[in-house]
Amino acid sequence: MSVSTGSMTTSRDQRAEPFGLTAPAFSLLSLLVLVLAALIAALLQRADVLRQFGFSGTSVPDAESLTLTTRLFWQNPGWLTQQLWTYLGVLIVYGVAVVQHSTALLLTINVIILWLAAHVFAAALTVDVGPHRARAMALGGVVIVGTNVYILEVLAFANKEVPLILLTNCVVYLAVYRQQIVGAILVAASAYIFRDGYSIVLIAALGLTVVRDLLGRSTVLIVLAVITALLALLPASEIASLDPAIMRNVGIGEVMVGDKFESAVPGLSYMTRLAGTALNLGFRPQVFDTHFDFYLLGFGFWQIGVLIITGTVAAAVTLADKSKGGQVALIVIVTLLGISYSTFVQPRYMMPLIFWLFALTTRLGRWRWPIVLLCMVAPLGFASMSALPPLAVS
Repeated sequence: MSVSTGSMTTSRDQRAEPFGLTAPAFSLLSLLVLVLAALIAALLQRADVLRQFGFSGTSVPDAESLTLTTRLFWQNPGWLTQQLWTYLGVLIVYGVAVVQHSTALLLTINVIILWLAAHVFAAALTVDVGPHRARAMALGGVVIVGTNVYILEVLAFANKEVPLILLTNCVVYLAVYRQQIVGAILVAASAYIFRDGYSIVLIAALGLTVVRDLLGRSTVLIVLAVITALLALLPASEIASLDPAIMRNVGIGEVMVGDKFESAVPGLSYMTRLAGTALNLGFRPQVFDTHFDFYLLGFGFWQIGVLIITGTVAAAVTLADKSKGGQVALIVIVTLLGISYSTFVQPRYMMPLIFWLFALTTRLGRWRWPIVLLCMVAPLGFASMSALPPLAVS
C-alpha cells in the first residue's frame, strides 16, 4: 500500500490543479450542507410517518436522555450534583434551547458548532496543502459529517458529540498545525465537562505528540508499544481509584457486560475490546429491528464504523511519517487505544475524530475502496453465521 508522506492528501491530489473554491464559497456551501442536514434532522422527528415506510431508529436514545437531563437540571439545579462534571458542557451549551423546548434553536446551535468545526478543519489543512485544496477537502469532510445518520439524529437534541467534534478539531489544529501545545492541552481539558474519559485520552495523545517532537518518531513508537502492553496487562479495575471517570466506567461495565470480556490469558480481554472498537461498527452493523424495519441509527453507526476502519488503516501506515499526517495518525491511534481501555466496547466515542478519520482515509487513495467494499460484504458473512448483533428494539 502506498500513501503520500508529505501531507494529508494523496500525491496525485497534490499534483492536480487546485479546485478554486474561495473562502466565502466554502463558508456558504458548508453552511448550506449543514442547513440541509438540519432539515433532514427535523424530518427524522416524524418517526410515525417514517415507520409507515419501513424505517425505525430515527433518534439516539442517549441524546434524548441528555436533553431530558438538561431540562431537569435547570428546573431543579440541585439535582445531579454528583455527576455534574460529565454534563456541565451540555448544560451550558444547550440549556436555553432545552428550557425553551425549542427544536429550532437546538438545530441552530448544532449547525453553528459544526460550521465552526468545518472552518477549523479547513484552516488546519491550509497549513498543509494550501487554501484551495484545503477548502475542497474540508467541504468533502462537511458532506461526510452532514450525511452521517447518527449525527443527523442528534442535531435536534442536546448531545456531546457535536461540541466534541469542534473541540477535537481545535485540539488537532493547535497541536499539529500551529505547534501551540499549551493551548491544545487547555482545549482538550475543556472537553472534560463533556466527556471526562475522552478528555483524559486526548491529553495523553498530546503528550505523545510532544514525545514525538522531542525524541523522534522511533522513540514514540517504542513508547506507544509499551503503553499498549500496559493497557493490555493492567485492568481498569486496578486503577479505578485514580480518577472518577475510570471508576464510573468500571461500574458501568460491570452492569452492562459483566465478565463478558474476562479472560485467563493476559492481555486478551483488552485486545478483544480493541478489535471491537476498531471493527465492530463497520463489520457487524445492527441494521434491522425486531419488526424487520430498516434501523437508521444502525446505518449511521455503520457509516462511522467504515471511517474508523479506513482511518485506522491509514493511521497505521502513516504513523512513522515525519509529516503532520503522522502526528494526526498518532492522535487517532492513541485515542483508539484509550477508548478501548473502557470495560465495555464503545466505538462511537471515536465520533469526535470524524473529520480527521476522513482526512486520513483520503491518504489511502484508491486503496480505500477495497476496504469500503469489505465493510459492505462483511455484514453478509456475519449474517450467514448468525453472528450479527441482536435485532434492535425500536
